[in-house]
Amino acid sequence: MERHTLPDSGAGGTGGAGPRSRHRRVLMATALVLALAAGTGVAAYSGLPPFGRSCEESAVRLDVAVSPDIAPVVRAAADRVHQEKITSDGQCMDVRVKARENYQVATELSDHRNESEYEVWLPDSRIWAHQADAFSRGVPLAVAGEVAVSPIGVATDRSAGSWLGWPGKTYTWAQLATATTASESVHLGTADPTHSATGLLALAGVAASYARESGDRTWEERNGTDRPLPDEPSAAPESKEPDSSPSAKRPTEPKPKPSAAKGPKQPLPSPSPPRKEGAKRPPAKADRTPRPGLPDADARIAATARLLAQRLAPADSQILRTLSAPGSSRNEAVFLSEQAAFTHNFSAGDKDDLDLFYPTDRALRLDYPYHLVDVNDLTVDEGRAATRFMALLSDATSLRDLAAHGFRPPRGGAPAVLVHTAGGRPPQPYARQVTSADQVSRDLLQEILGIWTVTVRSARLTTVVDVSGSMQSPVPGRSETRLEATKASLLRVVDQFSQEDEIGLWEFATGLNGPHDYRELVPTARLGALVRGERSQRTQLSAAFQALKAVPDGATGLYDSTLAAYRSAQAGHVPGKFNALIVVTDGANQDRFSISRSTLLAKLKEVRDDRRPVPLIAIAVGTSADQGELDKIAQVTGGAGYQVSDPADIQGAILKAITAVGRSLDVDRD
Repeated sequence: MERHTLPDSGAGGTGGAGPRSRHRRVLMATALVLALAAGTGVAAYSGLPPFGRSCEESAVRLDVAVSPDIAPVVRAAADRVHQEKITSDGQCMDVRVKARENYQVATELSDHRNESEYEVWLPDSRIWAHQADAFSRGVPLAVAGEVAVSPIGVATDRSAGSWLGWPGKTYTWAQLATATTASESVHLGTADPTHSATGLLALAGVAASYARESGDRTWEERNGTDRPLPDEPSAAPESKEPDSSPSAKRPTEPKPKPSAAKGPKQPLPSPSPPRKEGAKRPPAKADRTPRPGLPDADARIAATARLLAQRLAPADSQILRTLSAPGSSRNEAVFLSEQAAFTHNFSAGDKDDLDLFYPTDRALRLDYPYHLVDVNDLTVDEGRAATRFMALLSDATSLRDLAAHGFRPPRGGAPAVLVHTAGGRPPQPYARQVTSADQVSRDLLQEILGIWTVTVRSARLTTVVDVSGSMQSPVPGRSETRLEATKASLLRVVDQFSQEDEIGLWEFATGLNGPHDYRELVPTARLGALVRGERSQRTQLSAAFQALKAVPDGATGLYDSTLAAYRSAQAGHVPGKFNALIVVTDGANQDRFSISRSTLLAKLKEVRDDRRPVPLIAIAVGTSADQGELDKIAQVTGGAGYQVSDPADIQGAILKAITAVGRSLDVDRD
């Protein structure tokens, strides 16, 4: 099949395939007509003439923050409000649209004490609302619905697409990640997952796919869901394509080229196409061999994250530039949304068109949720105007405008020409419907962000573990104690750090060390460093974790131990690293001879130095630990408290905490 054959080339009387350039000219003409019909569609709002005086006096102002990719469509709708004098309950509306990076707005809304300048927020994904409320302290948001959707896949240049067998060869997320990171022929890049919903969702898809491939269920189990990963790609029926052609269904798909269709679904062993002079990058430094004791899925996602960190773009708006970057910094494949691929191919020449792979095992997408911001403080008029404007974004004119910009409608399928222009061809599963099995949990996304944070940012962590008598209690339903499960989870955390990261270990319980409730077992140092010229810090630390034993009659000496460890961590602060103190306990303070909580809070405030931040991450294990108290203590240092019912979840909780606290520190620096 030729590269430019429509996915439903037999529909609508199109006959044989034609060059994509012809379809591009048709789309350009259609977009122009739509723009003219909408009153120059994407014109900046500030250039509009003013309302009539009577309307101006009573207009309800609506400030809308939108994701940059969908901003032209939303501005076009705002223009219509003005030009057609569309009202809300008889009142004129003054809709002002501002394109904002999604992560920046999420940061601004993460503290409810900040007064928002917007009544409506339209990001590209619901994950940003989750990020805004990472500490449960964000500005209240209410989702009114979805405006558009766009699937996420892997886009390649033509050379890489041919090498990978596009379009006839299909891949899971795990297979695509392996094929594009295990070879010098194709290099996979991403926008920074902390700034890109596309990058984060794709990385989560890869992690879940690795888990399914290796038979590791812990990714799902430790993220609060009993839904197993599907054993096979979903066989959900393909959606109908709301095309203008008479045909309502996609016809039988033509057979792909023999060279692309044969063979098992594994990375192609064929030699890579010739590369330009100087284009070969040096071998990646990341070690792809799983470390002993590390679950295979964890090892693989950490290795993939390390490789992607070398092929990074700061944001979605810059990822496509890496496809034409010079020399070793050039990517041949990137995580990309269908809409972004459409926009690129719409204006690119044929030789620069992207091919789009749609993974078979998890249909991930951007969902463009329409949020009402600080909903409790919206006036009745503002709330009604916001609802009226959302209805306008769902009418026939806006839906045509969305399609002309490469977006799918929230419900139903995609026009064939949209998929074709974006680089989709059968048998790629571009028409696969999203099911509940495709959803990615909030907890999983936070854990993936934690892995990413510790991958790209060197850390210095001091770990303080409760070894009081209560840690000998058995974990319900298992044969291990709380302390045994805690040690195993913390060892998995250590395994996710590089040789350049620094980690140390303390233990605490009353009666442990003479008059002190605490003892430093392994001073905080670089994991790759040799200790006394013999064993590495990593080996020494692992042995110390494994040797932890509960003090049978020991009580929880929380306050004195926390203060002593925090003073030590603050004194050892290393500039340029993520410094933190991690305290893990299953109880409240039980040392009647210790300082009081009020004294602890006062002392922590004295020691805290915002120029040398060391946030406290407090993990409450089980129901006996007081998560509320731990959170109040941690907040004094710029940290937060978390609760887990099962010690096996400590690993995930720490990774989530590192993400949230790390972002908070970045905001404070800005």
